[in-house]
Amino acid sequence: MKAAAHMGESISSVLPDWISLLELKDDTVSHDENLEVIIHQMGSPLPCEILKEDGTENNRGSCHQEAIQGSHACVICNLIDVQRKASLVASHMGNMAQCRGARGDMLRESGAICALLNILWRLSLPLQRWNQWIPQNYQSGQSERMPTGCEIPSLLPSTCWAETINSIFKSHCVNHAELRINHPFSDSIALSALYSAALDLTNLCLGALRDLSCGSSLNRSAILEWTPPSVICFHYKSNGNKCLAVENGVQLLCAYMLRYHTLNWTDILTLRELSCTPIDNITKLTPQQTQKEDNCCFKTTDRGKKELRLLTNTLGAIRNTSHSTPDNCQAFYESGLVEMLVWRLSPELHYATVENGEKVSPPHIISSTSTTSDVTRHWREAKYRAAGSLINLAEKCPSVAKQLGSNREMILLLIEAWGGVNAITVDSNNLRGIPLLHIGLAAILHAAKDGALKGGLDDVMVRILEKEQTRKKVAKRKEAERQSRLNKLKTNTS
Repeated sequence: MKAAAHMGESISSVLPDWISLLELKDDTVSHDENLEVIIHQMGSPLPCEILKEDGTENNRGSCHQEAIQGSHACVICNLIDVQRKASLVASHMGNMAQCRGARGDMLRESGAICALLNILWRLSLPLQRWNQWIPQNYQSGQSERMPTGCEIPSLLPSTCWAETINSIFKSHCVNHAELRINHPFSDSIALSALYSAALDLTNLCLGALRDLSCGSSLNRSAILEWTPPSVICFHYKSNGNKCLAVENGVQLLCAYMLRYHTLNWTDILTLRELSCTPIDNITKLTPQQTQKEDNCCFKTTDRGKKELRLLTNTLGAIRNTSHSTPDNCQAFYESGLVEMLVWRLSPELHYATVENGEKVSPPHIISSTSTTSDVTRHWREAKYRAAGSLINLAEKCPSVAKQLGSNREMILLLIEAWGGVNAITVDSNNLRGIPLLHIGLAAILHAAKDGALKGGLDDVMVRILEKEQTRKKVAKRKEAERQSRLNKLKTNTS
């Protein structure tokens, strides 16, 4: 790939023409009418997962030569399989209409949610060896590590991605060997194409989960009930002493949030193409550098746009999955999602210090980078979804409401995302133009009122609660009048 760069030929210009040479056949997309068969094809393992180490004592540590020489180790075969899965997801769960109501129930019963989560689990593995996984009963501390089983490439960026993937995809199968001979940079191009296709597939799966979890409590519960083939541990980059063990779908969504933790918005949008710099080697910026970078022009990349869309879809799936589902909210809270969302909304408001076992928020004022209303920002939608997720979590999890209610700046930011503060500021005596107060935001304000917030409520917070109380009284009076009219109508009729 470096040689290609010296020739003045970028990967983005070579890739489309080269992929067209693959000549994907029509049968790569299933036309089967049986939904269960389609879901099974969608959730089936990737070809590279067949690469297993020999478990015998005499040949331990060597891979099956037959598997390496076959299509399982062929990067193009894996690329075609990823594209096939993406086409299936887009065809059957590509929009809200396909995921709501009876159709959504049918998809759940056919195993669609399990298939989507299995795909996301396979593509999220940051470690490529099974001996780095932890067993199911890791919490007891009585189990040894799982034995080395196989190598599965992490199709999303991870540390030392190039060495890991190149060590797996060592050859092309018979069908694609000619491409390698005729195109000197086929390996680099194919690996970049594989990563790009994996990002597309991940975005489609997260979008489908977002739509499936909207309006269906059964689908939201199914996400929590999903269990991975094996437990894998994600270490917090900001604190090596913490880790997230993925044991259900809620924790898997948290793992995708954790993937971008400590990367600010401009870091994500300006990520270089995968052949240049892995995500873990991006330099982290201080809050002061972040504001300076935010006020300057920066050049987005194709990969950066896909990565930001992936984060946005993850936040959308979290927001919908946490809606009115107490078990999911509790699982999100226990997985450390609240801290990640607070950091994502505003790093300067993140609970950075711990004193006497109690979290203390730093005394920073919300800067222009933390506002959710700036329409010029690429990440505006993602911020609104992050704020909505926190409000949903606070609705069903009192611990979240109390934690958020102790931070004045975060309360004001969530009020801004709610959208009613402007109407209250303009005319405090008028109920028009003020949206219904979200139950989660009300829980946060009540927690702050009950003592979680030092110094008491601000005038705006007090007005919001007063307006909501007035609205409830008006609604009760109107309902009583309606019932009175109905009773009179029944009396006159009889």
